[in-house]
Amino acid sequence: MLEKQRKDVYCRGRVEDIEAQHKLGFALSTDRLLYKGDKLSEAKLLVPEMLTRPIIHKHHDKVFAGHQGIKQTRDLLKLHYYWPNMNRDMENYVKPCESCSKLKVQKNPTAPLGELPETSYPFEVTSLDICGPYPETKRGKWYLLTFIDHFSRFPEVIPLLRQDASTVA
Repeated sequence: MLEKQRKDVYCRGRVEDIEAQHKLGFALSTDRLLYKGDKLSEAKLLVPEMLTRPIIHKHHDKVFAGHQGIKQTRDLLKLHYYWPNMNRDMENYVKPCESCSKLKVQKNPTAPLGELPETSYPFEVTSLDICGPYPETKRGKWYLLTFIDHFSRFPEVIPLLRQDASTVA
């Protein structure tokens, strides 16, 4: 690590700043390794550019790393390491990861809840929705068409075979 830090332009610049007493939040350990932070007990190892991909690989791709995704990998690495553009590098490494994309569960966006208008009489405002698919019933139905009157809160549920327009109509 020490050899790689000495070859890295960014790391060399930080060492020169420390030696010129322009600390800037970096520190050298007794073995001359460079750390980000004023206190070595709380500092993070400054990773030279040529080692950033191997470190991300170690904390993301290895069997026990578990392909945790961008945020979890970043949070794990930020406990012990620092380098410029760390977030961007992790995003560029993890986004194209085939294993992550295969395993990732896509979240369906939900519509924001809004204010419902006040109603003065029954059936002035009603709501329809289709739920499902559910396990198949004895009659071969998979979906439920739900209807609610906002004034009386009267519900109606109609089992459906399909959720296409002609079946709902």
